[in-house]
Amino acid sequence: MWNHAISFSTPTVTKTPEGIKQTVENWGKPIRANFQDVTRDDELLANQIGYTAEQNIEIHRANYAGQSYLRDEGSGDVYDVKRTFNGNGKMTIILTCSLRERGKVVHHG
Repeated sequence: MWNHAISFSTPTVTKTPEGIKQTVENWGKPIRANFQDVTRDDELLANQIGYTAEQNIEIHRANYAGQSYLRDEGSGDVYDVKRTFNGNGKMTIILTCSLRERGKVVHHG
């Protein structure tokens, strides 16, 4: 069932001695995940809302606490979580994600 691994980040914002804010990504332990193709319904809904659905990622529900982005441990790609819904069982959740542009910086706080 699990064909990939992902990790979530807990960013830490600090200030340098010069007073400049600096964000450090603290990527957590790898979590087993199942990468699935997006459905036509996922694509249509995403288009209506204004984003591109590129990947559905299924994980154990206990591993998700509302994080807004994740990293594919295999490729290093970062995905923004756009939508969540229940998996086939009560134990999983599916994250509909968009691939983040490489080098794109997202400010936290």
